[in-house]
Parts: sequence; C-alpha cells; structure tokens
Amino acid sequence: MEFCLRRNNHACTRAATQEREAGATAIRAAKTKGLNACGVDMLRASYGAVVMAVNSSPGLEGVEKATSLDITGRMVEFLEKHAKSGVTRSKGKG
Repeated sequence: MEFCLRRNNHACTRAATQEREAGATAIRAAKTKGLNACGVDMLRASYGAVVMAVNSSPGLEGVEKATSLDITGRMVEFLEKHAKSGVTRSKGKG
C-alpha cells in the first residue's frame, strides 16, 4: 500500500476500499455458514468481490506462502481465545 500511496492516492484509496469490502463480504459469508474460523475463496469482479466457496477446513499453505503470514497460527490463537471449556458442538450449518 505504501508504494500505491506515493504513486497515486486515488488508486490507493480505491484499492483500500476494495480490500475492506472484500473483507466484509468474507465475514458475511462465514457468518451465513455459522463459522467462526474458515477460508473464503473469492474472485474480484467489476462490481466487487464474489464468494466462490466457504471452507470450514481450509488449506492455508498456498496463502501463507504467498503472503508470508502465519495464518494457521493466528487461527489457532483465535480459537484458543474464544474456546469454551467442555463445549465442542459446531455452529456450522449444512
């Protein structure tokens, strides 16, 4: 984003807005399925992000390699923080 900001503030603002909208779309998709942790496969269309799949057991190797982020570790931390002792029932639908 920093490069984008230096080169073209309008393009950078548009890119940041698209990322926020894609994030909001992914969260809505996860909530629709009743999932606290999942992978959401999306494609960008001219009118915004389109959800292709919601994965309750996502493979994260590719996205971790592409982003250099420890997404698996972050998901584990989230689940540990929000887990309730003795409660193992899924909120998932389907």
